[in-house]
Amino acid sequence: MTERKVGIKREATFGTAESTISFYSELSSFNPKIEGENLTRETLSARAPKIVRPGEYSVSIDFEGFSDLERIGHFLYGVSDNYKFTGGSTGQPNTHEFYGGVGRLLPSFTIFAAYDEFMRKYSGAIINNLKFDMKKELITFSGKAIAKTASEITTMPTEPTAPQNFKDTSLAFYEVGVKINNKDLPAPTQNLTIEIENEIKKDLAFGLGSRFMQIQPPAQSRTVTMELDTAVLNDDWNDFIKLAEFGSSSATTPEYSVGEIPVSVTINPMDNSSNELTMTLPAATIEVDYGIKSTDVIDLKFKFVGLQKGTVTLTDNTQVTTDYYVKLKNHMSDISSS
Repeated sequence: MTERKVGIKREATFGTAESTISFYSELSSFNPKIEGENLTRETLSARAPKIVRPGEYSVSIDFEGFSDLERIGHFLYGVSDNYKFTGGSTGQPNTHEFYGGVGRLLPSFTIFAAYDEFMRKYSGAIINNLKFDMKKELITFSGKAIAKTASEITTMPTEPTAPQNFKDTSLAFYEVGVKINNKDLPAPTQNLTIEIENEIKKDLAFGLGSRFMQIQPPAQSRTVTMELDTAVLNDDWNDFIKLAEFGSSSATTPEYSVGEIPVSVTINPMDNSSNELTMTLPAATIEVDYGIKSTDVIDLKFKFVGLQKGTVTLTDNTQVTTDYYVKLKNHMSDISSS
């Protein structure tokens, strides 16, 4: 029977494939690509290579899908080096907290994929990029992963029973709230993107003795950004514009400082699930882009980049210093052990 679906499972050990899944994700595209160039021998005796041998092997994966608050936690877990789980009371959502620290090893996953007439299993998959795209339609997410290897399989794992009160709700634009400096926006935003990007040093995982990654590749720099599009419909944006241009909302000329400000996005689905997602950059730089054209309304584009200096209080009252913090309430169990 032909089928197309993608399942995911956290690995206990990097590169050691799991045999079950946590769920099948609601993806709209999934594209694997074999990475690594062949080793060729070119000599005087021929104008084209005569001997070819395989070189390094890994798999890069691009994916896109529709966001819901029950399944998205595994992808947030993948790009985060810190995670804390707090169980909810009976029938109520659990709390998952993700934030950036200084850890260099991200979680790894086994990914199962069915392609109509054949199936593959990808082990040692590290999600290095996750991006949310919020427009005036359903909210989508996309990402990138690097896998250690792929293998053929003949059957797909059985999906486990969904947790009690699980709500498969595709998120929509009208369920999103945005705050800058802890205040609601002066005017509506038409587009909003949030991206977490980890630089994975894949080259360090390869070496003599194997064409495959021999260790888990470490994460290096991390960049977390929020970008939003809006318009000049009143004078309330001017303080934010001055903060970006001059370094202070009270300045009238450029100063010797860079403007910093907290930014947060909250998603509350209208499905009576009590699920909720809040993404926060507790301290972020701010950039602005605008201009005038003919009689058009002036478009404003803001970009915020997280700084690893903001303080956040977790559910257990622990304070952490981070560049981003995500608090997710849903009915999924502890991701680190599932």
